[in-house]
Amino acid sequence: MSLAIATPSTPSTPSTPSTPSTPSTPRTFAKNVTVKLNEQDRERIQSLASYKKRTPHYLMREAIEAYLQKEEAQLATLKLIDEGNAHFEATGLHVTTQDMRSWLTAVRTDPDAPRPISHL
Repeated sequence: MSLAIATPSTPSTPSTPSTPSTPSTPRTFAKNVTVKLNEQDRERIQSLASYKKRTPHYLMREAIEAYLQKEEAQLATLKLIDEGNAHFEATGLHVTTQDMRSWLTAVRTDPDAPRPISHL
């Protein structure tokens, strides 16, 4: 079985807006996306939806939003790591593990503790 999930889009023809339109906010519309689930997962979603007094659609949208936020945060972290590694390879500047540990310990009691200084 499959369940349809609405996602934001900008259609070429008008339909019912998912959010009110304001002069500063462009109108966005929902578009259906099909997700195929086995019967057991579908029943689990329905059971949880009933317990929480929400619709299965609501739970699936919340789950997708949480997943996207988690994955985007992870990608942002990986991008920072790649940038830091490229900077190290280009300059040789780094912070030792001991300096970083000392700073992390200090930050627990003083959030404004000075960051360790990079060196060659």
